[in-house]
Amino acid sequence: MRKIGTTLAACAMLLALGCDSRGGGGTDAGGIVLMDSGPGMTGTDAGPGMTGTDAGGGGGMFAPCTANSPLPQNIASSSTPVCAASTATCLEGCADNACADACIMADPNATMCNQCIVINQLSCVNTMGCQAQWAEVACCVNTTCPTDMMLGCIDTTCAAANSAWETCADGVVSGCGAAISACFMAP
Repeated sequence: MRKIGTTLAACAMLLALGCDSRGGGGTDAGGIVLMDSGPGMTGTDAGPGMTGTDAGGGGGMFAPCTANSPLPQNIASSSTPVCAASTATCLEGCADNACADACIMADPNATMCNQCIVINQLSCVNTMGCQAQWAEVACCVNTTCPTDMMLGCIDTTCAAANSAWETCADGVVSGCGAAISACFMAP
């Protein structure tokens, strides 16, 4: 299995090029959530100038961010198998990243296969508890270097957020086999 940092870099490059399978932008993920709001929050403020009791929060590593482009804060997995069954067989014999990369690049549909694996792995680790850290990476990239979101930005400007996400992802990625398997055609 490839290291998560490699996955993030590849995902950033793929998403920057618009090679995702979500069918275009402009979709809304749901309703608006205000800070200091929610069940049981009556008599609390929803921002500056409001009276009542403050529910706390604000600031911190995972403060809300509205910047969602070019790197999306939420990554949807793909359920369309685009990798050949022979690629899965090749990957089963790999013991290192170089071998895995060679197997994927030998796939008849290498670009889409790699994209599916990266997106599904990213979506899986975020679903398994790393979403807040990923949102922080995306927010950092989108607000501080949206035109240079590749490795330069991720590894320097957004290094702290990226490190937090990688630490989280490394702890859960072993549970993402089924999500990655969805990318492969049946033998």
